[in-house]
Amino acid sequence: MLDFFLWRLLRGYAEFRASGGFAARFLNLCDAMRLHVWDLQFEGGDVCGRVSCRDYRRLRLAAGKAGMRLRCTGKRGLPFFLRRSRARWGLAVGAAVCAGLAVFLSGFLWSVETGDVGAVNEQALRAAAAQIGLYPGAKKPSMNGEDLAVALRRQMDGALSWAAVNVRGCRAVLEAREAAALQTLPDPAFGAPCDLVADFDGLLLQLEVHSGEKKNAVGNGVKTGDLLISGTRLDREGKPHYYEARGVVTALHEDARTMETPSALQLERVVAVRRVPVLHLWHLSLPLGVFPRGGTCTACTRTESAVLHGVTLPFSLEWRTRCYWAACEAEAAPLAFDSFVLALNERYRATRVLSGEVSAATADGVLTLTQRSRVIDFMGVKRPVAARKGAASD
Repeated sequence: MLDFFLWRLLRGYAEFRASGGFAARFLNLCDAMRLHVWDLQFEGGDVCGRVSCRDYRRLRLAAGKAGMRLRCTGKRGLPFFLRRSRARWGLAVGAAVCAGLAVFLSGFLWSVETGDVGAVNEQALRAAAAQIGLYPGAKKPSMNGEDLAVALRRQMDGALSWAAVNVRGCRAVLEAREAAALQTLPDPAFGAPCDLVADFDGLLLQLEVHSGEKKNAVGNGVKTGDLLISGTRLDREGKPHYYEARGVVTALHEDARTMETPSALQLERVVAVRRVPVLHLWHLSLPLGVFPRGGTCTACTRTESAVLHGVTLPFSLEWRTRCYWAACEAEAAPLAFDSFVLALNERYRATRVLSGEVSAATADGVLTLTQRSRVIDFMGVKRPVAARKGAASD
């Protein structure tokens, strides 16, 4: 609908009023002649409406055949506006200059923002983006978003695992993910002989052996301490050889976390703020007010010296501010829940959580938050071979 309205304004149209004669015949002739007429209304037996400029002459012919008298009541649109303003050349020049400035300035970036960047340092990310030409006032880059993301990752020197640059109009949005620290295991030939055992109860989903001998299978349920990968191998003569057991093991298990905190917190809230000015004249100080006595408060000062043509005058005004506090009790549940969620996010950073629920219980002034989840996590801790052999001999 808006497109039609703008098109009519650009082409121009006329508002008319047809009176007398036969209105029904007039409308039938407009339809038969396919005249572009809209917004038709009947006002006291007259027909009012709007018609395009190119169809106005034909509309007079239709009105004459219907015995009606046609009168133009208004002219709207760009052609008529330009005709009325042809003597005001300043408007045309100003419009042309504004259009040129808009086109010219649209070729620059005026805002560089950071979207979802996770734990990435925003200042370092903006500095790296400025090195590849993404900063306010810079010309729009000729590279596409994928090339800009590759250049941004290269500029960050391996600190990003993923990056995206979205240029929308005159605004660039940066998104990134921090690269996870890669943990490399020592070579088996130089590592101490050990087994890889389960560190929690769960159902094995993946068991990939890098060094050692597999002692379990995918789909088996294991308990804490069960052997997953053995670091002992027997040769053809039955002689044992010891290695460092290594591999990637993932398992599905039930995980539970609990946090306890007092159900009520002792907080302090501001009950009053008092500000007193002090006038300093040479070595003389004149307080222009007094503070109330008593109460717990914190104080701060701010001094404003008078400067005239770069010379500091021998008098200044000091503002002394005191904030008075009062103890109050607040419910600890919201703050404790936020802290608990942050701790869970840190715990499950490299864990896939399938489902979970958090419950809260209060007893004897203690708030207990409990979380139970079904997660897929990495499994396996190293146990020295000597300890296993000693336990077997016992």
